[in-house]
Amino acid sequence: MAVVSFMQFPEADFWRITFSLGLTCLFAMIFAWLVGKLQQELTRLATTDPLTGCLNRSQLADILNGQIQMRERYERVSSLVLPETRQRQYGRSEQGGDLVGMAEPAGAGCMVITGYWPQRLRKSR
Repeated sequence: MAVVSFMQFPEADFWRITFSLGLTCLFAMIFAWLVGKLQQELTRLATTDPLTGCLNRSQLADILNGQIQMRERYERVSSLVLPETRQRQYGRSEQGGDLVGMAEPAGAGCMVITGYWPQRLRKSR
């Protein structure tokens, strides 16, 4: 196709057309890459809790159902760890109305645990 266009158009027009088509393809590839990245980010935001980074209920249920089916199919023993997170209790100080116990946000410990567990637990095959 490049040879045919080189034969049909003058050399200056050929290079102008080739350059503009190349830039158009480059911009299209960059745009497609950005759309893919944004779609991945949107999927991650829609399926995880923003504070802790844990999966939401529907995603957790899907994964658990798949693991239950795999356990039943291969007759394997499996374990499930469900951490319980509680909000911190804040009280009043003796001097007046200031809140005490605000050294860390309520979800800080949970964020540390959710980052630690995937590294320590092994995945099923």
